[in-house]
Amino acid sequence: VERINITGNTKTRDFVIRRELNFAEGDPFSRAMITQGKANIEGLGFFSKVDVGVEQGSAPDKIILNINVTEQSTGDYGVSAGYDSASGILGELSITERNFLGRGQYVKASLGASQTGKSFDFSFTEPYFMGLKVSAGIDAYHHIVDETTANIYGTTSTGAQLRFGLPVTRDVTAQVFTGLDQTVIADGKA
Repeated sequence: VERINITGNTKTRDFVIRRELNFAEGDPFSRAMITQGKANIEGLGFFSKVDVGVEQGSAPDKIILNINVTEQSTGDYGVSAGYDSASGILGELSITERNFLGRGQYVKASLGASQTGKSFDFSFTEPYFMGLKVSAGIDAYHHIVDETTANIYGTTSTGAQLRFGLPVTRDVTAQVFTGLDQTVIADGKA
């Protein structure tokens, strides 16, 4: 493989696509590895179309690999509202980006409120921590539950956890995590 050309990616950075290939410039040509690389790129969910083409390189034993992608939306937002007999009227706003800043990182933030409390949740995942095939992430939250006739006492919980994902096989990943939680219980009747 003499050269790998990537086109069509206006948001996603080249390295995000290249790291899904199990080969680089200078490696031997393998049709099976190209097929697997295309499947890996499609599996990201960032592109509606992935085309891979091969053309003759500068010598008879060299090829140029052309990867053309068509990007699709990777962000979602959600608004929900409802009613619960214990919590009353409740709602949540959330925003999710699966390709944050074109780096392939996952970010989600949500804010919820009800008549009996409030919640804030944040999550961030780097799929290739320090360039390795190890994912790393952090989750943080702050939840407040007020004391009501349905809740004997109120609580305020704040916490975070660190996650690491280690590949076991191509399709299976094991996750380890550690975290801290601080919950304060408040009884207004004391």
